[in-house]
Amino acid sequence: MIAVATAVVVALTLAQPVQAADGVEVKNQELQNRLFTSYARLKNPGPNGLRDMMLSADLVGFREKNPYATAEQLHQRMASMRAWYDNNLTAQDLERPAFDYAMKLINLTTLHPAAAQAAPIIRDLLESTMGKDIKTWAMSADYVAGSKFQYTAFSQLYAIQDLIWSRVNQRGSIDSAFRQAWDGAIGAGMNISANATIDQLLADPVIATNVNVQALMDQLANSTAYLQEGQEQLAAKLELISAQNDTTLALMKELDAKYPVAPGAPRPTLAEQQNQRNLAAERQQIIDGAATAIEILSTLLGFADPRAGKIAAGVGKAAVQVATAINNFIPAVAGLGLGEAIFSMSTLTLTGNVLGAITSVLPLFSGVPSPEQVMLDELAKIRQDIATLNTSMHSRFDRLEQGLTNLYGDMINRFDEMMQLQNATNAQLANLETQLLRLMPRLDMWGAEIIKGQQEDILYDTNLMMNKYIDYEQRYGQPIPSYNGGGDRYTEPEGILRTAATTLSTRAPLTGPSTGWSTTDPVQALNTWEPNGALGYLEWYAGNRYGLPTSSTLTKPNPATWSFAARGYGVLALQNPDYAKQVSATETARIISTGQDILTVNRALSKPKTTPGADGKRTNVLFTGLTADYLNAVGDLRLKLSAVRKKYSDDKEYNLFGPLDQALPDAAKLTDPAGVQPCNGTPGYLSRPNNIALTSAPSVFAFAQYAHPDKPTVSLCYDAGMVNIKRSFTTKFYITKADLRVQMRLRVRWGSEVRDYQVRTLTTPLGETCREYKETGEFVFCYALEDYLDNWDAVYKPMFESGATYSGNEQVNTDVRTRMTNFLAGRRAAYYGQVYDDLNNEASDIHKSNAEVTRAVKLLKAYTQLGFGRTLMQDDLLRASLFGSTRIVGDDSDATIVKDTFATALTAYANCNAPARGAPCTAGNGAFDPLAGQRHLTDCVAGGSEEMWDPVGNCIVAKAKSRHGLLTDRYEAASVRIANGDYTEGMPEVEAVITSLTMIDASVRH
Repeated sequence: MIAVATAVVVALTLAQPVQAADGVEVKNQELQNRLFTSYARLKNPGPNGLRDMMLSADLVGFREKNPYATAEQLHQRMASMRAWYDNNLTAQDLERPAFDYAMKLINLTTLHPAAAQAAPIIRDLLESTMGKDIKTWAMSADYVAGSKFQYTAFSQLYAIQDLIWSRVNQRGSIDSAFRQAWDGAIGAGMNISANATIDQLLADPVIATNVNVQALMDQLANSTAYLQEGQEQLAAKLELISAQNDTTLALMKELDAKYPVAPGAPRPTLAEQQNQRNLAAERQQIIDGAATAIEILSTLLGFADPRAGKIAAGVGKAAVQVATAINNFIPAVAGLGLGEAIFSMSTLTLTGNVLGAITSVLPLFSGVPSPEQVMLDELAKIRQDIATLNTSMHSRFDRLEQGLTNLYGDMINRFDEMMQLQNATNAQLANLETQLLRLMPRLDMWGAEIIKGQQEDILYDTNLMMNKYIDYEQRYGQPIPSYNGGGDRYTEPEGILRTAATTLSTRAPLTGPSTGWSTTDPVQALNTWEPNGALGYLEWYAGNRYGLPTSSTLTKPNPATWSFAARGYGVLALQNPDYAKQVSATETARIISTGQDILTVNRALSKPKTTPGADGKRTNVLFTGLTADYLNAVGDLRLKLSAVRKKYSDDKEYNLFGPLDQALPDAAKLTDPAGVQPCNGTPGYLSRPNNIALTSAPSVFAFAQYAHPDKPTVSLCYDAGMVNIKRSFTTKFYITKADLRVQMRLRVRWGSEVRDYQVRTLTTPLGETCREYKETGEFVFCYALEDYLDNWDAVYKPMFESGATYSGNEQVNTDVRTRMTNFLAGRRAAYYGQVYDDLNNEASDIHKSNAEVTRAVKLLKAYTQLGFGRTLMQDDLLRASLFGSTRIVGDDSDATIVKDTFATALTAYANCNAPARGAPCTAGNGAFDPLAGQRHLTDCVAGGSEEMWDPVGNCIVAKAKSRHGLLTDRYEAASVRIANGDYTEGMPEVEAVITSLTMIDASVRH
């Protein structure tokens, strides 16, 4: 047991409160309860600590109902409950977040055969965490729709621990039998007794190190000095948390850059993952130590100034909650949460905790005075930590869900508004709380649907009843007047909320379609009713289309509507237990059964194969079929894009988007002729010398001849003639001498324009070519050009090959390249223009093909939300693949990726200025890059069989295939875990509401 203090502490007895004449009164029991709670929370963390806490709660309740039970009977009760927990808790329960695990334990406690014997404290627990006294400024319906209970889990867990451990200490101080049983079963392991005194608790090294109680006790006579000392200590602890947040956020940014949420990104080794777990645990010890000090200091400050204590506790808890959320997120950034632990901290859980922290601070701004500047400064640090989190993780958040960064921005804006409040009115608080509460559903799969339903008055009566009857006593200063009398009565809201959960949730317009399923287009159904409203139809479609076994009942409730109404029903019952227990238990059972119907469908949709298939996979026929449909639709879109490309390539085999010097089919290549024709038609052909060849021409010449509609030609020809002719005479003859000149030309004819690219020239002396008698004019001999060319092969060709001079005109090459560049740019612009037009033309093949891609995407998203709800909340990579900035390719309500991408590509050619679609771009307008500014193609890795077509379409298909591979991997990983019994699928919110209703109903009836 904990030793009597040897450190410098003040001895406080429980007999009388300590009070100076004009100073501060220390409420000993309250301080002792706080110290005991802080000690227990600090010394017994994790799942084992929470289980010991619930064993303690049950023992307290049992003792209250059985005041004469012996220590042995109390010990037997604890042994019975421990065995009950051991037999009913699973491995997956141990991996739940702390609050979820605590609620699981409470639920198990209410289901124990002898639960009634511990009912009072269980009811107190439910009331403290689930809405006995909401104290909301906003409308009650907004509070319920906002899932406030889920996102303030941190403070709820503290409330549970505070209630239970303080009851243990109070009971232990007056009840020796209770103390003996509790000390033996739990206290010994914590090195504490149920009746531990203030002195003993203050002697704990961790408490003594983190808070200097003696310094406060020294100022009891001076409340001002007392408050100053307490606030200085509090500020030091908050500064410690803030400094650690700076370090943790820097590490988080570093790890995110190293291990981004992206396909093919590097993953840490198991050793590094474990190292990050260990480091996070070490940091959490510092946070927990600071949290302990903040709890104690806020209690001590409250003795001098209750509002100061309240503000200190509120700011401190918010700081601890944000720090804990950030710290617990580090292992997820380091590669956890992708399958290693289905209940590990996910990005959405992190965001919910941060939002919950902001919301929890709002009550501090009610009343007079507003928080002092020192606390406002601390709140400003929390605000900055949240802003830094958003900045550091912007890329990660955007990859997971594009709306997430906007949500953080809205949170920070609301935080800034709150910080400006001074002596806030209820109207101001109501407005701000409503805004915060309406941010919360954006973290849920169905939040938008609830808000839409509220705004469109589909749930008018449900909203009316919640806003009137939930928190009735606070609003009107008295309980609901009667169970079923005249005027306001309990049965009115009970009936409407129950009907909304069991009946309204299954009917139009909240569900649909109601008929004609065989002729209903699934995309139309999703656009009209959203996945939740179309649950029944989608279950039928999964069976009809993919062969998934389905239930016989076609009508299924809308999970969003059911959750909203059922949660409100539970809060109403909890706030009015005497009325609630008069309602038949079958009514609550009907609501729970309706929720179970939802979970049954959820689990059927994701149920893995009983045994691995021929491919060794566990993923069921639904998700195997959905992913295959997506891949097939993408393949068909590729073919349709290819058809348009071929149109603007005139069905010729070249790469419209390739380089000018690209490889060409054999039929398009230039080949060298055996002979060379004369350029002017005469004389005849000459065999081609080896130093001039069409194959030596730039490849772009062949490309132009093959592809350009002007049909330019590339050819060889020659000119031959006698040059340098000289005439002389003798007394008897006229003598003619000349040189033979042969020029071989490689030339390009473009329309009427003919230009030489290469010319090779041989000029060789012939000597006398003619000898003519002066007197008679008769020729002794006279050789014509043809006479010499007859000896081309034997005499002059070898001379040409060895001695011809060369001259070239590179401007011809430049001009051909320019013409081909403008031609290809014009055709590319035409291609993108045609594709964009077709994407927006419902009659076109491309539009129809893209519609199939979109259909597959919408179905993948819908069925994943409904079938893999828990996985989707935890597996960041799965969520990123479906909802993030680098999500699966398709056009839906989240983003029109295909249309936007081709629109951006077309915009890149805005300066082409072609006179007509398909005509060459106007010369001199520069290069065009269709990949420039493509926000959806930032991780494009194109290649493979698509190499011969446009880079934009190439990237789209490559990305689609990459996401398809990632999705199949994530579905398989989840399916294997489900098949192995690692966890059970189901919508987390539906499960939470069912658990809550079960506990509430058991509580009010015992």
